[in-house]
Amino acid sequence: MSRIELVEATLERKSVLRQLIELYEYDFSEFNGADVNAFGRYDYKYLDHY
Repeated sequence: MSRIELVEATLERKSVLRQLIELYEYDFSEFNGADVNAFGRYDYKYLDHY
């Protein structure tokens, strides 16, 4: 049985959250047609709201 742990997204973990969102955006780009920007990122615009 796998254990799931919920961890607060602190400022120190912002880069981890950014990368996880990038992977999420990549997976869903098949359905929503999203594409990367000139820097090769999806660049989720609401990241700072977390």
